[in-house]
Amino acid sequence: MMNEIVLAESQSLRCSLCTDNNTSILDNVGTLVTLNGTDFVTTVNVAKFYQVPKNTIEYTVKRHYEEFVSDGYKVFKKKDLQNWHNASLKIPNRGLALFTKRAVLRCGCILRDSIVAKNVRTYLLNVHDSTMQSNVLSQIAQQLNDNALCLAKHTQELVDHSRFVVAIVTEVNKNQQEIRFLHDQVKTNYNEIQNLKKCLAPAECITTNQIEILKAEVKKKGHPNRIWKRLNKHLGVSSYKNISRSQFNKALRWVKSF
Repeated sequence: MMNEIVLAESQSLRCSLCTDNNTSILDNVGTLVTLNGTDFVTTVNVAKFYQVPKNTIEYTVKRHYEEFVSDGYKVFKKKDLQNWHNASLKIPNRGLALFTKRAVLRCGCILRDSIVAKNVRTYLLNVHDSTMQSNVLSQIAQQLNDNALCLAKHTQELVDHSRFVVAIVTEVNKNQQEIRFLHDQVKTNYNEIQNLKKCLAPAECITTNQIEILKAEVKKKGHPNRIWKRLNKHLGVSSYKNISRSQFNKALRWVKSF
């Protein structure tokens, strides 16, 4: 907590604390006498309240006149106070200075040689510290609330992302199943094609050495062109070079028997 003397020295701090809401502090430190039916206080009663001479209050107002005027302090003309006149109130011809409770509170902020004023400042600073703590707590509460809202937002985003990821994983698994199925189909078709190729592939033709053996036998017989034509027709090939190896022995026996 700051020292109460700071309040006596800082006009900005006084302005922030001398409010109508804080005038109730005056009841905590003494009895303030107001004019009947009003909240106005005479200079004499302000001096009695703070237990200081009247001229001390007048000097204080003179030094900080603008502050007191802003609080509602005013010197009323005698004619303006006729409605308030009673036997206990003497109104000078020059008028009468009257303080509002806020202006009385400001006196307590400024007067140094007054125990009552010191108590007023202590109360005000307690209010100030309480308000500051309340503001800090409110700021912390607001920050926590903002953090909670932000966390809730991020949590919802994570939930949405999780759902999106689950959907993607499900789609990927589905696609993987379809890919495996297609892979099996392709493999099956490939095997079938290979089997068909084996079935449809032409038999291997006779070797060069086997051709030479046939040529040698044909040469022995003479009339090679006629023998070749008849051999091709007999075996169902377009040329003796296309004779399959499995037919070689048959072709060789045919040529020898020609």
